[in-house]
Amino acid sequence: MQVQIVSDLRCRDKYVNMTWMWFLDQLDERTTRLITRWRSDYNLSLGNRLMFGAFIAEPIGFVMDRKMLLGIKKRAEAAAKRHEE
Repeated sequence: MQVQIVSDLRCRDKYVNMTWMWFLDQLDERTTRLITRWRSDYNLSLGNRLMFGAFIAEPIGFVMDRKMLLGIKKRAEAAAKRHEE
């Protein structure tokens, strides 16, 4: 089973394109891997470089993704444990 969800944000006035992808990869009957990726493209104005570049968006995105994925993992493992009982 493969599920892919893509979220796309486009701001035409300031030329900012962002895409966030979620992909479920079923490895076997009991194991599924969740993969997320995000990508951004923007014009090189100072505001865009500060907002979407390595200074703000990338570190904040990393922290948010990690916390979100750890929460999903915790809930999925708890649900699997309850299902086994």
